[in-house]
Parts: sequence; C-alpha cells; structure tokens
Amino acid sequence: MTDTFLPTDYLDFSNTLFCNGSINKNNSVCRSIVSRSYYSAFLATREKIDEIQKGFLSHGDFIPGRKRKESHKEIIDAILTVPHPKFNQSDRTVVYQQLITLCKYRVNADYKFINAKHQKEKNFEDRLDPTTSFAAKKAITLANSVISVISAL
Repeated sequence: MTDTFLPTDYLDFSNTLFCNGSINKNNSVCRSIVSRSYYSAFLATREKIDEIQKGFLSHGDFIPGRKRKESHKEIIDAILTVPHPKFNQSDRTVVYQQLITLCKYRVNADYKFINAKHQKEKNFEDRLDPTTSFAAKKAITLANSVISVISAL
C-alpha cells in the first residue's frame, strides 16, 4: 500500500526544511523550499479547479507537443475564470497574483543564479535571490495564503 500524497505535503516539507536550522548553511535548501512551496500551491490549485469543474482544464502536460509552461499558465489563468459562487473577484485576483509571484520565484530558484552579470540586467531589482532565507520564508507565506483561500472553496 502506498501512502497518499497531498499537495500540502510539499509545503509541510518546506516548513520542515526552513525550521531545521540548515537554512543558513546551504543555499540549495532555500532553493528547494521555494520550489516545493510553489508546487504545493500550484498542485492544490489544480486539484481544486478539477474538483470545482471536471474538464475545465485540459491538463496540458499530457498533450503531446504542448510545453509544460503552457499548462502552468493555463492553471494559473483558470483562477480568474473557473465558476464558483464563493470565489469573489478580489480573492481570485489575490490568488492569481500570488501564484504568478510564486511561479517567478520557482523559476529563479530552479534555473537562475545570481552573479555580477545579473546585477547589470535591466530588471535585476525584480529578481528575488532564491538563496536567501527571506526568499524561502516569502515562498512559504505565499503558498500558505493560496492554499488557505483555495481550501475554503
């Protein structure tokens, strides 16, 4: 028998990593926290949208030739349009913005490395350094917020 996996398990894992004290010793820990926090919120959102309206999402990552990036965008964009009487426009906008921010943090954590070259980039100040404990804590906070709103629906 396999254990049931829930999207919030990723967030629990992030919290455990953050609280165990190794956060200041290894920037890969911070990167992992940011990435897992995003996936916790993203997957919880995807599952809730499927629960609200089966078939609303095409689950693009299973369509041959479609880029995964498009499936993430589809799910995040669906926040603004999935029908639900308790999901008001204000909450939709907040959750949408939080997921967009988390997605940017996750891309930075998984693929970007801050160095002197990046400091010369036009939008450097918008880049969150995923190797900091601030970035890790911010990602956990955003994921908690998204999951809180999504779970209440």
